[in-house]
Amino acid sequence: MKTLINNAFTIINYLVIFSFALGIATGCGSGEEAVDHDHAGETGQTTKNVVTISKEQADEAGIVLGSMERTEVFEKVRANGYFHTPPQNKAQVSAFYPGYVKKTSLLVGDVVKKGQVIAILQNPEYIKLQQRFMEVKGQLEYLKSEYDRKKILAGENIASKKNLMKAEADYNTTLAQYKGLKGELVMMGFDIDNIIAGNYTSSMAVRAPIAGSVTQVNMVIGKYIQPQEVLMEIIDTDHLHVELNVFEKDVLKVKEGQAMQLRLPSINNKIYKGEIHLVGKAFEGDQRTVNVHGHLKDELIEFIPGIYVEADILVKSTTVDALPQAALVSQEGKEYIFTRIGESQGNMEFQRLEVTTGIKGDGWVEIKINEQGDWKGRIVVEGVYFLSSGFEEKAGHSH
Repeated sequence: MKTLINNAFTIINYLVIFSFALGIATGCGSGEEAVDHDHAGETGQTTKNVVTISKEQADEAGIVLGSMERTEVFEKVRANGYFHTPPQNKAQVSAFYPGYVKKTSLLVGDVVKKGQVIAILQNPEYIKLQQRFMEVKGQLEYLKSEYDRKKILAGENIASKKNLMKAEADYNTTLAQYKGLKGELVMMGFDIDNIIAGNYTSSMAVRAPIAGSVTQVNMVIGKYIQPQEVLMEIIDTDHLHVELNVFEKDVLKVKEGQAMQLRLPSINNKIYKGEIHLVGKAFEGDQRTVNVHGHLKDELIEFIPGIYVEADILVKSTTVDALPQAALVSQEGKEYIFTRIGESQGNMEFQRLEVTTGIKGDGWVEIKINEQGDWKGRIVVEGVYFLSSGFEEKAGHSH
């Protein structure tokens, strides 16, 4: 009998202890959803679409509330390409007559002016050409006087018309030779007045046809240069343009006059402004792209031709209800935002809402909320990833 009483007393003690522990566990819920104790210190309590956090957690996460705004958002076409110079701003300099390089002092990177001497060539044949010019000049003067004399005689019926015609033919033939030689010497850079004065020279100056920077030097002292050889390349970088490649699916959206934003990944993250100038009418290569020619807005920008560039072409502008890109979070292939729905026992409650997005650009995203409600001033525009982590962690535990 005594043993039975003792056993009963022991059972009663266990029941009392169990009931007390159960009361503590129930009290912790305080009428809220059950807390995920592994993560309650991070994002607080979560239900299916609601997360509850303390004000301290909200401050630490940098949560900021805002509203959707009527914003002009540009649809963009992404393209890439390189800096180039127009054909009229690039020159490959050659000599008009073969010769040996006597003098050159320019290096790659040097700046030259239009008409500046970039090399001196030397060849004894230059003297022979000048002598030939002077011989033809003398012969032309004689034939001119003969032609004038016979024209007078023919007018007086003293000389036959046949002799007059021959004198005219000889004069015109020699005149053509004279003009050809003179044009050749001028093109070679010789001073005709010096040649007529008897100052012959075996040296020929090669001059820069445009102003710009030297990008190639293909000569050394003593090298024999042929007319088809390129002595030097000069590029005027004051008028660089951009050659972009636009894919077939986007080409019909691109028009002349559209604005574009340029980035140079290899140099900096700065945005440079430009404008579409020409759109190609044929596909280039196997990539099914069309060449698009763009101009920079700031002509003072100095870049090297060939630098890789990425561009956003602003093809369409639309005014929409939008939120900053930072206000959205993607989970399981869907887009969500968070709104503050209330406050309970010093904690803040946020609801996750699925949204439909539209045009994106300049850090803004068109938003269409799939649920009805007044969300003005209650949308989380900063700190959204802190709130979304509660759902991600809960999803991880469910697996």
